[in-house]
Amino acid sequence: MLDMGKFQGREAVKNKDYRGAMHIYTKAIALNTRDASLFSNRSLCWLKLGEGEKALIDAEACRMMQPNWPEACYRQGAALIVIPGFAFPPPKTPTAMAPPHACSPGATQRLLLHAAADGDLRLFKRIASRLDGGEGRLKEAVEAVKDRGAGALHQAARNGRTAMCVYLVEELQVDINAANESGATPLIYAVLGGIVYTVSYLLDHGANPDKPNEQGRAPLHLAVEQGNCEILKVLLVKGADVDSSSDCGTPLHIAAVKSHDGCMKILLDHHADVFSTFYTPLIAALMVRSLKCVKLLIKAGADIKGVGTFTPLIAAATEGLTDFYKCLLEAGADPNVPDENRRKDVEILLPVTSRIPSVYDWSVDGIITYVNKNVQATNLEPEDGTCTRIGAFAWLKMGEGMKALTDAHLCRMLCPDWPKACYREGAAHMTDKACDAFLDGLKLDPANMEIENGLRPSPAAAAAPSPAPASPPVKALLEEVLLHAAFEGNLRIFRKNVRALDEGDGRLADKVGAVRDSDGLGALHLAAAREKLPVCHYLVEELRVDVDAVDNKGETALTFAINCGNEDMVRYLLDHGADTEKINNDGLTALHFAAGEGKCKIVEILLSKGAYIDSLTTGGTALHCAAYNGRDAVVKILLDHHADHKKVSWGAYTPLFVAVESGSLKCLKLLIEAGADVKGIGKEIPLITAASKGLTDIIKCLLEAGADPNLGHMPIEVAARCGERKAIEILFPVTSRIQSVSDWTVDGIINHVKSLPEVKEEDFCEATLDMGKFQGREAVKNKDYLGAMNIYTAAIALNPRDASLFSNRSLCWLHLGEGKKALMDAEACRMMRPDWPKACYRKGTALMLLKDYKKACNSFLDGLKLEPENIEMKNALSEALQALKMSDSVDMEPLD
Repeated sequence: MLDMGKFQGREAVKNKDYRGAMHIYTKAIALNTRDASLFSNRSLCWLKLGEGEKALIDAEACRMMQPNWPEACYRQGAALIVIPGFAFPPPKTPTAMAPPHACSPGATQRLLLHAAADGDLRLFKRIASRLDGGEGRLKEAVEAVKDRGAGALHQAARNGRTAMCVYLVEELQVDINAANESGATPLIYAVLGGIVYTVSYLLDHGANPDKPNEQGRAPLHLAVEQGNCEILKVLLVKGADVDSSSDCGTPLHIAAVKSHDGCMKILLDHHADVFSTFYTPLIAALMVRSLKCVKLLIKAGADIKGVGTFTPLIAAATEGLTDFYKCLLEAGADPNVPDENRRKDVEILLPVTSRIPSVYDWSVDGIITYVNKNVQATNLEPEDGTCTRIGAFAWLKMGEGMKALTDAHLCRMLCPDWPKACYREGAAHMTDKACDAFLDGLKLDPANMEIENGLRPSPAAAAAPSPAPASPPVKALLEEVLLHAAFEGNLRIFRKNVRALDEGDGRLADKVGAVRDSDGLGALHLAAAREKLPVCHYLVEELRVDVDAVDNKGETALTFAINCGNEDMVRYLLDHGADTEKINNDGLTALHFAAGEGKCKIVEILLSKGAYIDSLTTGGTALHCAAYNGRDAVVKILLDHHADHKKVSWGAYTPLFVAVESGSLKCLKLLIEAGADVKGIGKEIPLITAASKGLTDIIKCLLEAGADPNLGHMPIEVAARCGERKAIEILFPVTSRIQSVSDWTVDGIINHVKSLPEVKEEDFCEATLDMGKFQGREAVKNKDYLGAMNIYTAAIALNPRDASLFSNRSLCWLHLGEGKKALMDAEACRMMRPDWPKACYRKGTALMLLKDYKKACNSFLDGLKLEPENIEMKNALSEALQALKMSDSVDMEPLD
């Protein structure tokens, strides 16, 4: 009976008979008052009839039953929009606008951003129009809505909603290069989302391909980091700077570090610069042991000699990379550093240079001999920081700043905890960067007078009016160095700074755990992210820090290890107590995250360590995450481990529906093979979704698997409404003829859908009261008497002749301590139904609250006359008589 009602309701909605559909859903609700989909569907009918308040009541009932169902939120938001006089916050003028980070967007603004992310252009326009308030400043109203600086265009770009982007860019003309709080533009969002056509559209309409984020990373850097060759090609074709610099080098550096040889080949084909003053892409490739990248760079003409004393050969030898060493030698690398001393410069500088005490033969030949000995010592012992430091000092005294800087930089790499290395680097720079190098030295040795003197201004600078900057607190410096040491994996420096934090109170683990950066990242997060296992070992096993400590986003070290794809780190953390079921702020466990990222090996590790495969959170199950992101290999692993493909998230979304929604044919086929139901739940029918998106291959797959083209909203009509002709052509042969379509052809169906008229507003149907009573009962059951009172008040406004509504509201007033109001409602109830015992009971209880015990007794007596066997009434009368006897103002007159 209920299924038939749902079917009839869908058919009525399909034919735009919203009033008839409303009646059908009302009857169905009477059969099952706990079916949220019925309230959702009736809310839609009220919305189409222009009855915003009634639509809102149904939507709120739906949310009460299914608080985690997005459809309920959508219904509620859509209802609020059409309520006459509903107050939207007025848009702020650009001059008065608060900074984006000042507050999070409100409910209406969030709805606007959700509509942009979902590509719901119709809803977006309606909300934007309301926000504008008729002022004719739609662009300003939309641009004012941001979440941490990210606006509607950011959201649309990230999800590939090109139609929404077209509206925002071409009609509203929003700023296409607007940046969020971290400097990311919509183009960066599109790059990170991996949406090629959206990237291309934004570039064609003025997006700056070289605008970096706060870390200095341009879209090209991020595309290479993601390993997305297609987006990389588009950016380069559109004019992106192939050699743009950032905090992590050029795109070629990133390709080398990430071992993305495909991206590297594209960059080299576009003439990326393979040369740099020190940290070349070739050395970067050596450091991450990518032989493919090394060979590509050598083929492209990268300098195999290197600069200064830190050559690619030394880098390969230091790391013990024999295959790389052979490759470099075969390419012509010279194992002997050539003599590049500039004799002429020494001859010019000698007369004006103060004598260096350590150079006994103060002549041109003597200085060159002295420097050569130090260079030879460095070549013989490339890991000896002392030799390198002396070399830097010698080059500095000879005026060779570049060579001095090279040796000082190498010295710092070999001995990062040696203050003298910082001093040499600072002296080599003698620019603004010197201060940074000197300050690094002070962090390691605060009492070092030589470094402190290096920071002091020269006499000329001291005479300048600008004051010298104050040094940061020592504790803050220690914490900064501690986190940096964890990041770099320098266990010696890390231990040293941990000891500096120790105050002997036995709380060292707490103190180290409390050291966080601005994002809430601790030492364990950083070490796990950078695959620094020795530091993790020290933190977890020696210090015993909390392995499940979270950052500002609720992420643990395990999540960071998963993100970098380090299987050994994941195993280590799991073996030492990492919680696989810890949920982050986005509602994801470690398994959800690994599945969504497509980390197959890590998914298998997590499952072998006991991760719950069917953990259902606000993000669905791991199977939902894998299907949503098109990770077919992970979907297969999960299904092989008996993941439940029937689990439902967001109210009605199965993994199969999510796979269709994301357009993943491979995931869909795997789920069908596993026995997943192709019919869908409620109104979320996979075939309709595929038809609306024009996913022809998926439509064919669903039909072959037994999807019914004649159930629910007719998929062929949905395809026609969305302009998907190819989908109509596929569905046409298997769809039963619709009687209302006179011309049963593909073109006839399209023309029929276009010709359907809009339904006008109609009056309210009394059946809506059933829903109001249901909501009121639920509120009373939950002891929300104020909420129940408001619900019954709204219902009474619709039908002031329903005595039960007054009776129920009287009960609410009674619990709220409002005796007079309870009595008024009870008397109204008695006037309408004088023969109803409950009306007498309500009046009596209200009088008891008002301490009018005589009248209360009379009211209860009236009730017993109507229903003599009513135990509740008898007990109430007994209590009233007892209260009357105990009262100081007993009236001796007999009861009525």
